Amino acid sequence: MIARGGTKALKMTTGTYLDDITPYAASVGTNMYRLTPDENPGWKGQLDWLEIKTDTAVPSDVLLLVDDDPFVVPFTSIFAGNEPSPDIRQGQNLLTTRYPTEFAGQNPQGQMVSLQIVWPTVATNFHMYQTVVAFEPVGE
Repeated sequence: MIARGGTKALKMTTGTYLDDITPYAASVGTNMYRLTPDENPGWKGQLDWLEIKTDTAVPSDVLLLVDDDPFVVPFTSIFAGNEPSPDIRQGQNLLTTRYPTEFAGQNPQGQMVSLQIVWPTVATNFHMYQTVVAFEPVGE
């Protein structure tokens, strides 16, 4: 139980995303991780696409940040270009969505990337089973 405003007792319930009957968006954020080969950390990586495997509750936004502080700098949305993965058969209850990372006419390059994945503002559960980041090394 949690007290709100000293006048109302609230109970946290797993599986619902409500703040005193008002739904809120659920999200997942990653740490910064390498886009470079382990044997050559000084190289840059070029980010090609991201795939997310979920149940039928798909994200409402997918954002990324390359080579900057995720606690300070805003992330860039890559949601607009999403498509069902062309390489993976879609299930009835298991979906794989690809998010191409090209924006402003080029794919982002850098050493590190961080992701934010946001689900719609509804009071239901979701499952994210897997993320795949496709990148290639750039430089020598």
